[in-house]
Amino acid sequence: MKMETERLVMDSLKESDKEDYFFNVSHDKKVLETFMCPYVETLDDFDFDAILSRYRDSDRLMPIRLKSTMRLIGLLVYFEETETSCEIGYCIGSRF
Repeated sequence: MKMETERLVMDSLKESDKEDYFFNVSHDKKVLETFMCPYVETLDDFDFDAILSRYRDSDRLMPIRLKSTMRLIGLLVYFEETETSCEIGYCIGSRF
């Protein structure tokens, strides 16, 4: 699944997203004040392979990318759906 706006692209998680995911989500204390994700101190300690294997082909977690660079700046997470509603969460790296 892929969605686009004038400035953003939301698509699938890729192996090349590790560093951007780390800095804009897992290591960004400002983001983690409201986004449920464990804090990771260093890139070497970041187990991105576990995230990638769980969400690579999933529509439940979508990277939010700047269209101009295609770099991951945040995430859109789809949690639950009923007949009349669904729950989503999102985060954007604090420097964006």
